[in-house]
Amino acid sequence: SQTWRQDFRRTKDQRKMKPILITTVITGLLLGCCTQKSEGPAIERPQMQRQISDEELQAISDLHLAAEEGDLAKVKQCLKKGTNIDCVAGKASYRVLHKAVRAGDKKMVAFLIQQGAKVNLWSIDGTPLDFAIKNKHPEIERLLREHGAKTGKELEEKQN
Repeated sequence: SQTWRQDFRRTKDQRKMKPILITTVITGLLLGCCTQKSEGPAIERPQMQRQISDEELQAISDLHLAAEEGDLAKVKQCLKKGTNIDCVAGKASYRVLHKAVRAGDKKMVAFLIQQGAKVNLWSIDGTPLDFAIKNKHPEIERLLREHGAKTGKELEEKQN
């Protein structure tokens, strides 16, 4: 019958769309790059991000990988191409500064701060200062404090 065939085609088309929808939703929730510079409250928590292109996703990945590997030249190249210094990679909402602090790369941390990386952005594990304390990097802790960094607890207390 005609109605059965139409229903079958519609169901088949819907099945084709399901993986695309799931991929789009997951990408939107887990990855992204904030392009707006807001001067909102002191605590800036991860937000749902806009949908990003494959090129933007690659640029974000390149920047984060370069920071993790301590490749200052590659980080400079990524920033010169326009990749946002505070972009998020992954569901933990790590920024490039979080990764540099965790790695104990004082030179990278200083460069990122000089380039305007926000020192009080949160990830699932806290602020960059929380990372410095947890990973026992006292020189980086001092550097971050000199630039206004706070722990997650300090930021929460300031809000209340």
